[in-house]
Amino acid sequence: ARVDLVMVASSVALDFVTRNRSLLWPNTPVVYYGVSDRRIEGKSFDADVGGLTIHFDVAGTLALAMQLQPNATHIVYVGGAAKYDQVFEPLFQEAMQPHASQYRVTKLIGLPLATLTQELARLPVDSIVLDTSMFLDQTGERYVPADVARSLSESSTAPIYGVFGSHLGDGILGGSVVDFEEHGKLAGLRGHGSGRGADARKRLRG
Repeated sequence: ARVDLVMVASSVALDFVTRNRSLLWPNTPVVYYGVSDRRIEGKSFDADVGGLTIHFDVAGTLALAMQLQPNATHIVYVGGAAKYDQVFEPLFQEAMQPHASQYRVTKLIGLPLATLTQELARLPVDSIVLDTSMFLDQTGERYVPADVARSLSESSTAPIYGVFGSHLGDGILGGSVVDFEEHGKLAGLRGHGSGRGADARKRLRG
């Protein structure tokens, strides 16, 4: 059967399609979404490949946390060991550069969930916790990031902030968050009617 459009969710899926498109779906338009803008910087695609990127505003989230907790002197970064999880640490490093002398930073990366909950349970209450993404820990155990955020919030003595709108009120206190539901709707609109041919290329690049 002929495939008229390939919808690609996440940077991992986009990498797969980019490598195998000529074999699997030659000349079929591709719409990507759920892809970090940092992951495609400097990359070029065919004219009939386009889509929507996500900007994870770690700097904005930290700015909010600092405003809400002006007396905080300790920031804890929580992240996983999966390839996707690793997108966030460079964003954190970049966001912290202007504040390096003001805060003590602890990074909890790839630790098992049980260890993370223990670490967060003994934090000073005026600490700032940034929970990013944890699909995988260093032992190979897999997780659902929303479940991780919920578990951390139940044990942490300090407020937790993040960048995922789906974690609001169910794991994190707040942040400059991505609305994945709205992002998905926009991707659907971008892909709607994008069949093969020149018109598809115009719509995908528009």
